[in-house]
Amino acid sequence: MSLLIHAGCRSEPDRVELSRTVSLRQQVTPRAGLFLGEAEKAFNRGAFDDALRLADSAGVHAPKLADIPYLQGLILTELGQIDQAQAAYQAVVSLDPYYRSAWFKLGNNAFRRLQYREAVGLYQKEREIAREEEQGHRQDIDRLRHRTILLQMGRAYTELGAVDSAKLVYEEAVAIDPSYAEAYSDLGVLYRDDGNYEQALVYSRRALELDPEQIDYHYFLGILLFRTGQAEAAVAYLRTAVEQRPWYPGAHYNLGHALMSLGDLDEGQRYLAGVDSIQALEGNIELAQFKVKINPNVPRRWMELARLLRRAGRHDEAMDAYQVALFLAPRGITIQRNMAYLSLSLGDTTGAIERYLALLQQEPSLEDVWVNLGVVYALVGRTMEARQAWRNALQYAPDHPRAKAYLAQSSPTP
Repeated sequence: MSLLIHAGCRSEPDRVELSRTVSLRQQVTPRAGLFLGEAEKAFNRGAFDDALRLADSAGVHAPKLADIPYLQGLILTELGQIDQAQAAYQAVVSLDPYYRSAWFKLGNNAFRRLQYREAVGLYQKEREIAREEEQGHRQDIDRLRHRTILLQMGRAYTELGAVDSAKLVYEEAVAIDPSYAEAYSDLGVLYRDDGNYEQALVYSRRALELDPEQIDYHYFLGILLFRTGQAEAAVAYLRTAVEQRPWYPGAHYNLGHALMSLGDLDEGQRYLAGVDSIQALEGNIELAQFKVKINPNVPRRWMELARLLRRAGRHDEAMDAYQVALFLAPRGITIQRNMAYLSLSLGDTTGAIERYLALLQQEPSLEDVWVNLGVVYALVGRTMEARQAWRNALQYAPDHPRAKAYLAQSSPTP
């Protein structure tokens, strides 16, 4: 239960109400612990249906252990089931109001529902518990925990238009952790939107120095440099954004105009020419995201979102959407096919093999799946298994041209 112990409540012998979960962990039956541990493993590998089933089984044996609804909340959040996740986290604080991160998760759910004022209050609650915990233990501040709470508070204040409050909590976050790139970046955006480009540049540069792998920071800094008349410096950052995030219409737009301002009219126009189609795709993605948000229980909506994300090159996000669709329709053959193809696109041959095998266990007569499974086996050097997969395909479709061709090509030379 490593994930849950890390997230869980504090232990303080002289405060019984604060150590409820810790005490229950010590009394939990081996069977409950086994189910919970397996549920956590399933969650970590993306098997959300299995994870929920195992967590439910753990709950039968340990109904008062707050770790169980906490894990259920994590799983349901990944599945976009925000209302159910909300109920799970509320169950956590009902069982143990001092459970670490539970109020923070409730705050995040309020934020997702656009209830920003409620989110601020919930983040404050988590922060108060964190402070009380540290005082009780007479320990140094938990920097990671505090800075994360402050960052989310700042974002909620920003959405509320409370800019001064947002600045204060962001500045407190970087005071706690001077290496916190996200807080510097958010401050940069805040000052940029406020028209203070000079200060925005300071914070945006700092964020990029601290985390040069974060492409958003290249994008934000490139925009700022272009807006402040530093087109030549802006081009390098905007090129990086376009190369790594080709679905950002703003990156194409600003790079195109920056190049044109430097006299490179042809290249600039090429980037500008693609903006409309990228914006149209991005608009379709946003509409699909809105549809799954208002009704997250329809598999085809998640599949449509995944399809659009794949078109945009956002493969990791597409896989997440397919995972939700599969949870909602566990026997969805088309979903699993698409997940297998996408796994290959991501270079995950193990994931592709697992997905094809799951499909074949469900429906052994899918000859094209046998053929594709054989191709993946061949890619990873598992020749004998590849040949067997193609033979299996021919059992169901004796004249399958690809299966016959692959078998012929892989035949040992006499």
